[in-house]
Parts: sequence; C-alpha cells; structure tokens
Amino acid sequence: RHWLRGVQDAHGAYPEGQFSSGAGIVFCGGGASMLRQVMGQILYLRETLGCTLPVEVMHLGEDEMTDGWRAALQALPDTRVVDLYSLIDPLTQEPVTRPVGSFTHVKPAVVLLSSFEEVIFLDTNNYAMIDPAELLLRDQYKRDGYLMWSDLWLSTSIAHEYAVYSLLQVPPPPGFENSESGVMYWDKRRRWKELVTAWALAKPLAARGTIDGDKQMYGFAFAATGQ
Repeated sequence: RHWLRGVQDAHGAYPEGQFSSGAGIVFCGGGASMLRQVMGQILYLRETLGCTLPVEVMHLGEDEMTDGWRAALQALPDTRVVDLYSLIDPLTQEPVTRPVGSFTHVKPAVVLLSSFEEVIFLDTNNYAMIDPAELLLRDQYKRDGYLMWSDLWLSTSIAHEYAVYSLLQVPPPPGFENSESGVMYWDKRRRWKELVTAWALAKPLAARGTIDGDKQMYGFAFAATGQ
C-alpha cells in the first residue's frame, strides 16, 4: 500500500503537453490473424459506421508486425502503427516491457502511451454497432471521465482478489465484477492516476499469478485511488 502511494505521488500527475488533444481509437494486436481482424475493423468503422476518429494500432515488438502489414495498415485513412516497446514506460523511464503471462496485461500501458488524450480502446474482435465517437457525448462519460462495462463472466480468482484488496486496505466491491476490457473509454487527463495505478499493479500481480489478464486491474486501481 505504501509502495503504491509512492507510485501515485511520483507519477500520478497528468503529463501536460505529452498527448494530442482529442480522441482516437486504439487497437493492440500482432501477427497475421489479429492484424486481419484489425484491418477489417478499421474498414468497417470507416465505411459502414462513418467513424472519422484517428486510429492507432499498437503491437509488441518486431515479431508481431511485418513491414508488409505496417504498410498496409498505414495506407488506411488516418491510421498509425506504433511499437509499444519503442515507447518509454512512465513508471521506469525505460522502454516498455511486457508483464509475465497474457498479452492483455499490457492494456493499461497501451492506453497510457497512446498519443491520444482521450482513448477508445477496442479489442481486435470487438465490433461496434454504432460510431464509437457517439459515446464520447454521453453524460456518464462527460461526468466520470471513463466508460467501462461489467464482464459477462464472474470472477474465477475470488480468493486472490480478496488478498489484493486486503493488501490495498480497501473493501472489495460487491459481487467481484470484473471489467469487460474489450471496450474502454478513458479521458487520460482526468483518469491518469487510475491508469498509472493499474499499470503499476499489473507486473507484480501477473508475476505472482494473481491475475489472468487485465480485467481485475481497473477495479483494484479505482479502489486504491479512493474512487
């Protein structure tokens, strides 16, 4: 708990001037199978839903993105490809490294380091039914600075989660609802501390096998920041 407070004190202030103003859509994926999904997603957003928001495609190292795929994706309207490992971790001031286990553990870093101030994160296989930009106008997002939904599945690691909330010295939320992190809206200016906290927790909890992905991370982060 004291360590986490130190992280929040040192890194919890929003870094003014680091990100472009406005919103954008971010995908994280690599390899031919996921990149085909990403390409289909972007074409669907542009041609079917009429979405004009800029897009970033984050990948984890050179093994996940060939020159051919990079060129094909960046040929799409207002689309940029970024190697997450080329970016600087705000906690360590060194290049980003991947936590042990599932690639989904890096999602908080993807949101933190996207060039957009407001991030709409979409999983590569999560298709919107309306232009995602429309939800930026919802009262809940304007009020809270984020939008997330409960996961369909109940937590499978309740005992581990009790231990984490105990370490954080905060009560667990009712029902142990995980967040459905396949769709997330974040205003980084207003929720920087929560995102930094989620990323700070990801590596030690993943290394200990306490979490299977990132879905519990956001509840922990909000609890640890008193939200």
